[in-house]
Amino acid sequence: MTALPLAVSPDLRRRASDVAMEVADRLRSPEPVTATARRARRPAGHPAWDASSLLLGHPGVALLHATMSVAEPSWAAATHAHLAAAASGAGVDLVPAAVLHGSVHGGYPKLLHTLAHAVSAACEEQVDAQVRRASRDGPGLAVSDYDVVSGLAGKGRLLLALGVDRAADALDTTLRHLVVGTRPVAAPGGSVPGWWCRADETAEHPQGYLDVGLAHGIAGPLALMALAHDRGHRVEGMPDAMRAIVDWLLRRAVPDEAGPVWPSRIGLAQEVGDEPLVPDAAKAAWCYGTAGVARALHLAGIALGEPQLCAVAVAALRGVALRPWSDADLVGPTVCHGAAGLLQVVMRVTERDPDPVLLTAAGVLAQRVLYAFDRTAPFGFRHGHRTRSGRVVGVDEPGLLQGAAGVALVLATFANHPGTVGPDVWDAPLLLT
Repeated sequence: MTALPLAVSPDLRRRASDVAMEVADRLRSPEPVTATARRARRPAGHPAWDASSLLLGHPGVALLHATMSVAEPSWAAATHAHLAAAASGAGVDLVPAAVLHGSVHGGYPKLLHTLAHAVSAACEEQVDAQVRRASRDGPGLAVSDYDVVSGLAGKGRLLLALGVDRAADALDTTLRHLVVGTRPVAAPGGSVPGWWCRADETAEHPQGYLDVGLAHGIAGPLALMALAHDRGHRVEGMPDAMRAIVDWLLRRAVPDEAGPVWPSRIGLAQEVGDEPLVPDAAKAAWCYGTAGVARALHLAGIALGEPQLCAVAVAALRGVALRPWSDADLVGPTVCHGAAGLLQVVMRVTERDPDPVLLTAAGVLAQRVLYAFDRTAPFGFRHGHRTRSGRVVGVDEPGLLQGAAGVALVLATFANHPGTVGPDVWDAPLLLT
């Protein structure tokens, strides 16, 4: 088992491990988790508790316990309990925890068979729907067509984890479709990449836009292609497609003395005209920001055998670490747009490139996350939700993306927990590995 080369004190690692275990224990039983999550006060615009969601509900909590069960098998009972609590409507969201549990302890063969067919069918249906719409309406996508959260990038990563023949065939279909989506298309004002998103007149970018980030943008398909390529799952044209995305991202990086940064979205007028690009909110986040883009570029550099591309990714993350903390625009301790997500990206990059600045940053970020631990909170950590007025409200969320389970998993990674090392570990659904 390979330990992360983090230059931090053993005491900090032990503290991270202890807190991760305490949070896992608070999340052990599905019934009180559900009751607390349902009672939680959520401001306008915050998603509701969704028991069947990988990112918000029981499947993400099950992934925490599956990870902990690698070292201590007694956690496997909690994994099963949360999967059972979610099973009525979860479907494909059960894949990550079931795959991890099955790889360590065996079991779930029928479930994994069923899930492989379900994810495969979902991807093929999504591809068919996009092809039909393009033939009817012309080019232009919706973010949900290819993003990590609900689109082909996220589902494709599940197919890669499942690995069976049915999933491999569907992954071929998905990757071929994403390759085609990197080719230029005609749009108002000029030629743009095929992942251009249509927008209506009330949108921020009324002519359309190109999404940049990892969670909802083109960095997600880039990460999927890189991970598939690195594991020998390749389709015709995929290296060229990766390079097309890489080149586009590099051309649209905004120079800064500390390191390159990326905006969240690029309006069509900016893409085909001469409007300047300006980095916006969440510049250091996993979801929308430099951190997520940097990890996608880093994975592409590994897959394509281009160390200079990995160096660009390291430089971008170094810039995040060296700028004032206020510039990061992170909210709270959680994964999506909080400190835990940035810490996880830094750790994954330093597994391959142990840059001294990033190794130090990992320790500082871990301390920031641990400082947010609150024993009076039912799950130990609260999600920081920024309201439309700019006020940050703490919400008791148990889940993977915006809740305590995700924070505990990042801390377990920092503590070098055995369940966080491997090809299909807990952050695979986030396209970080």
